This record gives sequence, structure tokens and C-alpha cells, in this order.
Amino acid sequence: GAQMDHLGPVVGSAQLEEISAPMGKNVVNFLIFHPPLLLLSDREGRFRGEGVEPGEVAVAVRTLKKSIPWEGSVEIAPEKTAELEVVLDEGASLAGTILEPTGKPASWVQVQVGVVDQADPFLSQFAYTAPDGTYRIEGLPPGELEVRAGSSTEGMASGKIKATAGEEVRWDAVLSGGDEIVVRV
Repeated sequence: GAQMDHLGPVVGSAQLEEISAPMGKNVVNFLIFHPPLLLLSDREGRFRGEGVEPGEVAVAVRTLKKSIPWEGSVEIAPEKTAELEVVLDEGASLAGTILEPTGKPASWVQVQVGVVDQADPFLSQFAYTAPDGTYRIEGLPPGELEVRAGSSTEGMASGKIKATAGEEVRWDAVLSGGDEIVVRV
């Protein structure tokens, strides 16, 4: 793969090589936490990261479609190459319509969904509504998830959903017009 963005200094001389995360022909994003490094896989799910600090390295993996984000770690010895194989599981999807307080479709509103009590934005998912107020988010983990929709001008809405792998859950909301509305499905 290719290094897409380097957010910190290169430390050490270890390598993380031939990581593979098969999920059809989707490009996979890999995030290495120390030093911060965002890598993109090739179409076969492989990439190579150089300059990764030796030791136990936390890794997060996600695609933009269908699969559940993955977190784990790999031990990298100094002056060595480590390999890691990740199998991504099928996720759930969330779709719905967001309306303004007036009942009109809310366009360009951000809808964000994540695991309850999870603070890692890399593993949460988001989408913007279309002009007709609809949105769709794929690759959600099963379980209870928090959903938020918001606009600086039209207000907020939030709620919790329960999802299972392969299921499409529907969440429709009306923005509050300034105050947050909590919806439980």
C-alpha cells in the first residue's frame, strides 16, 4: 500500500509489511497509533508501512463499506518485518431521513453513529444527508449504537439503535430547531 498521511515523526526502524484485510475489492484504511500513521491498502487489501516504532503497535482497520472496523495490535521487533492478517466481519447498515423542524428534508446534515461509550472517532461512522434528507451508513458493528444528527442552524437529534450483522436499521429524526431531541428505537 501507500502511505497517505504522516502525522508524526518517524521513530525506529521496524516495518509492518503485507498486512491484509480481505473484504471484496474494497480499499482498506489502516491507522497505526504510535507514531500516528494513516495508510491506504491496495485493492487486494495489502499495504506496507515503514518507520513504525518497534514494540507492540496498536492498529485499527476500516473500510468505507459493509465491514465492521477492527482494532488490535501487532508486535514489531527492531530491524524486523511483522505481518498481520485481519479478517473484517460484515456489519449492519443504518438508513433514514432527517427533517428540519418545519418538516422539510434537511440537506447536508451530518449523521454520526458509533458504539456507546466509544471515544475513538476513527471507529465511528458518519454521512451527510442528501438534498432529500436521506442518508445511509454501512459497516456498523452489531450491538447498541448511538446516533446523532445535527446542523448548526437547524438543531440536533440523537438516539440509540440496536443492530445485528447484515441487518439494515432505519432511524428517522426531526431536528430540534435549537434544542436536542433524544429518540430511542
